[in-house]
Amino acid sequence: MPLKSMGRIDRGSAVAAASSTEATIEHPVPALRLVNADEVSAVSPQPLGVPIADANDPRWVLAVRTGELLQGTLLTPENRRRLTHLGRILELSAFDTNLIVAIIQDQARRGHPPSACAAAGEHQLAFVPGSQPRSGKARRVATMMGLVGLLIAVELLFLYWIL
Repeated sequence: MPLKSMGRIDRGSAVAAASSTEATIEHPVPALRLVNADEVSAVSPQPLGVPIADANDPRWVLAVRTGELLQGTLLTPENRRRLTHLGRILELSAFDTNLIVAIIQDQARRGHPPSACAAAGEHQLAFVPGSQPRSGKARRVATMMGLVGLLIAVELLFLYWIL
């Protein structure tokens, strides 16, 4: 039985087809199962809830700076850009940076003074993964690859100009 008649959906037919006992599911939903802690730790590379150990932790630095830049419970667009830039410098992902800002803003909305928002949200900040700075060797390799690519591009441009 067609569901469309003259460009309109026949709602009665659609409801009847949906509630029909003859309808079969071609792709059944798999049954849910419980997952034990060993399976979770095998999948996630970082443990969840790593506490902030010292004042140099990038999450803590960004949280404190966010509290300093809050105007009540709000951030101006310019201050948000500054925090995003600081997050990049601290080698935090854009998502983690925005998550930390949101945690601090949430603490301000809950009534904490801006200077105390980082301390009030410390237990939440522990669930944000910390930055993973690149090693010096990886940075050197990336720089060398960029230089080699640049040299190849210049050489191809030179050959194109000659021919």
